[in-house]
Amino acid sequence: MKGILTRLFFLIFFGLVQIMAFSQATDGCEFYSNTLKIHTLSLPIVSISGTSPLKLGKSTKLVAHMHTAGKKSFLWSTGDTASLIKVTPNATTTYTLTVTNLAGCTNTALFTVQVVPNQSVAKILNFKAYRKGLISKLDWISNTGELNDYFIVERSADSLHFSPMLKMDGRGIPEINLFFTENDNHPFEVNFYRLILVGLDGSKTYSQVEKVVFPPLSEISIFPNPTSDQFFVNLTPLEGKLVSMQLINVDSRLIENFEVVASRNLFEIQTFDLPSGMYFLKIETVGHRPKVLKVVVAR
Repeated sequence: MKGILTRLFFLIFFGLVQIMAFSQATDGCEFYSNTLKIHTLSLPIVSISGTSPLKLGKSTKLVAHMHTAGKKSFLWSTGDTASLIKVTPNATTTYTLTVTNLAGCTNTALFTVQVVPNQSVAKILNFKAYRKGLISKLDWISNTGELNDYFIVERSADSLHFSPMLKMDGRGIPEINLFFTENDNHPFEVNFYRLILVGLDGSKTYSQVEKVVFPPLSEISIFPNPTSDQFFVNLTPLEGKLVSMQLINVDSRLIENFEVVASRNLFEIQTFDLPSGMYFLKIETVGHRPKVLKVVVAR
């Protein structure tokens, strides 16, 4: 009995599939062959580029990048049909692009634009420095924001050369006004203050300069002068401050040293055991230039 033996061969080349069939009778007398060609169509390959994340209110361009040759048509989920579109999303949005080639094959690509809210930056709404007793009060208002880092209060004695006096955290609830108050417990006679708001990126916002003036040591007085047994020092303008006083003779020799917290009470210095003559009382305190008063002891 005669049989048939069949062999199939496949040839694939650039989208063309060719199938060749060869059949032969088992007795070798008959031979048959046939060829079938199949053309395959490739899908268009596409990707999308754009900016993400994106700040609220900002725009970005979405660009279609084709990775296969040939003419194609585009359809975005926005309804646009160009290969490049501009979008301004109000919230995080995923955009879809459908590409169709001449053979009618389609493919899609997705691109998500993440929208982030605009972060708030604080403003210095008000900064005031003023005298209260023998200290400087520093008050300010700021609508703190999440891009802020800290505040710096700077002080100067001449309005030209400032140095940091204190530092404090500047972050808070965005768009909520917060009130701050600090003290300068050791001011100069003349003080210039300014406030700096420093952002997380290192940026700085400066306030206006505030001036605070305190009574000079020229208001310090002694009496009676001349004296015999004692005299009194009026330290009222320095109330609350630590004051150092030195009684010195004409040869610059220290007779006696005093340290006292100034008050409205008169400070008494005994002179009954001192020889008659001229003496000097040197008065010093933080934030003031030293003052020297002449004292005459006479009997």
